[in-house]
Amino acid sequence: MKRNARHYYSSNQTRFDFGAPETDAEREARERAEARDNWESADREARERAERVRQAREKWERAGREERQRQRSYRPAAKDPYSVLGILVGATQREIRSAWIALVQRHHPDHGGDAAMFREVQGAFERLRQSA
Repeated sequence: MKRNARHYYSSNQTRFDFGAPETDAEREARERAEARDNWESADREARERAERVRQAREKWERAGREERQRQRSYRPAAKDPYSVLGILVGATQREIRSAWIALVQRHHPDHGGDAAMFREVQGAFERLRQSA
């Protein structure tokens, strides 16, 4: 390569010019082409980013709808509160409370118990307490 060669760099190519300088019209045309390429690239990236956001939002909304549907569809059959607490019909409030305390201690999720059974025991106790 000659020592007096000038280098013109664009976004995707290197132009070697040996002696003849670039005219103003050529420079303006090159700059317009580079600006158009940059704008198209930025526009394409923005559209791709918007599409990713839209897909993520749809996925999040779909998961929320499915979870709400699962919660709505799960309606456990109301069990007899006396059988849940393991007491006889007509038990006193003291017997109900002592049976409830024993079952809550056994089934509390913070102490390794079953959360579903704990909720069932709580519901049975609430129903009996409200009816008394």
